[in-house]
Amino acid sequence: MNEFGTPWTKFMFGQADGSTEDLFFNLVDIDFIKTMGMTIVQGRDFSEEFGTDKSQAILVNEALVKHFGWADPLNESIPGSQFTASHQIIGVVRDFHFSSLHNKIEPLILALNIGAIRSGITNVNTWNWPPLYNRVIVRIGPGETRPIVDFLKTTFAAVAPQNPFEMKFLDEIINAQYAQEEKWNAIINYISLFAIMIACLGLFGLTTVSVEKRVKEIGIRKVLGSSISGIVSLLSKEMLLLVVFSNLVAWPIAYYSVQYWLQNFAYKIDINILLFLLASTITLLIAFLTVSSQATRAAMVNPVKSLRDE
Repeated sequence: MNEFGTPWTKFMFGQADGSTEDLFFNLVDIDFIKTMGMTIVQGRDFSEEFGTDKSQAILVNEALVKHFGWADPLNESIPGSQFTASHQIIGVVRDFHFSSLHNKIEPLILALNIGAIRSGITNVNTWNWPPLYNRVIVRIGPGETRPIVDFLKTTFAAVAPQNPFEMKFLDEIINAQYAQEEKWNAIINYISLFAIMIACLGLFGLTTVSVEKRVKEIGIRKVLGSSISGIVSLLSKEMLLLVVFSNLVAWPIAYYSVQYWLQNFAYKIDINILLFLLASTITLLIAFLTVSSQATRAAMVNPVKSLRDE
């Protein structure tokens, strides 16, 4: 009834104490769990061997069991003042994401027949209702895509020639849920690259100006025995201190920015200090390579020439 990538049906019903419950619901067939590669963690899957499955059986996910605090879900039923005993919980399916990672996994009911959960409920508030039985999910093995798709098109044309054949691949549907994040990822990568280039040009310019002002000092130090590495270290130290200071300023800004963005996701990583240390190490390395190239060239100039020009 519901496909991945779109909001699933949710219905609200009353409780004995006057409160309401909101539960997600999907109408499937016997092969849904097997086709989607899902796992039954308790009880059993739908089966043709049990004649009552099509009229009474329902599966629930782990989130629903946790929501109601059940210790033995196979001997429970969905609570509510408007429910009858027309349904039977036959199994618990391991939690799976039927919406994007922006949302946490909500309590869910799966049934073969709408009557298994619809019977006995009045004043139901739902979206995506009445159910539309117009979606087919097909699992295709490696190398079978083209012949299977051709077969589906031919079969569909024979069964419903008046309707256009439309299909989507599940990976495309999932990727579409994060199109905005992919777009921002590309934008931020380009901005970061541009910022690093500008910063390197700035450091290169500052180093050049610093070297020009200290030509005589560099010449004297070399005459007095300073090594090239010592002079490079001297010229690089001031610039690298600026980079360290800029990192300390950027850390809290980056941390709160990322934390704010991650609030859009129900499931997210924890921000680790090692990420900031790694970023700082990389920026220091880039800065050192930029500054040292100019500093090394200045340190290798003949001190006699430097002092004579001065």
